[in-house]
Amino acid sequence: MTRSPALDQVTYPDSDGQPLSDHTKQFNWIVTVKLGCEALFKYDPNVFVAGDLLWYPVEGSNTMKAAPDTMVIFGRPKGDRGSYQQWQEDHIPPQVAFEILALLNASMIFPHPQPFSLGRRELEFLSPRPLGEG
Repeated sequence: MTRSPALDQVTYPDSDGQPLSDHTKQFNWIVTVKLGCEALFKYDPNVFVAGDLLWYPVEGSNTMKAAPDTMVIFGRPKGDRGSYQQWQEDHIPPQVAFEILALLNASMIFPHPQPFSLGRRELEFLSPRPLGEG
């Protein structure tokens, strides 16, 4: 199959320019979830866990993207990546994604759900706000 020249001209940035977190409590939860997932799958070489990594589900579209706080992909090897380009990863999407809500946006829905409808099985929202706290 021949690749379209237009596809070769699309760039997929490794950064969205957004901060990882809005405050220390949110950052600590992000790190805890990411490291917990890594520890859980430490001995499985085919489970890739990433934190705040841009995920591009569709080749040719650099606007359809998400950067979950943590994502887990079964069937992909561990290793460093600048971004997760699904078509280069045997078309395997993240099966689990975690979003840690900031205290100010804890009632807000995830602002970019579209990529998550492309094969992702589970999207979890966690809030560092204790129950009963307004």
